[in-house]
Amino acid sequence: HATVWIVGSSIIKHAFGEARGRPGGVNLGLQRMGVNIWWQGKCGGKVLDMKQQIRTMLKYEDPPTILVLHIGGNDIGEKSSKNSL
Repeated sequence: HATVWIVGSSIIKHAFGEARGRPGGVNLGLQRMGVNIWWQGKCGGKVLDMKQQIRTMLKYEDPPTILVLHIGGNDIGEKSSKNSL
């Protein structure tokens, strides 16, 4: 079995809401292939927020097989992008 974490800002939060109402559901129809997807979206989430979110998730769950990040949009214009990570 594979575990996928999809972590990011409000885009991920809203994508989760959309996935709930779709035929494949929140696992995007991949559960038949043994894939379990965990969604973690935070409105206004920034790079440093996501680092902490992932650390918290790792306290309670095994590391995912795949980690998908969609972050950084809320950091634009605040500082140089090379300093964000």
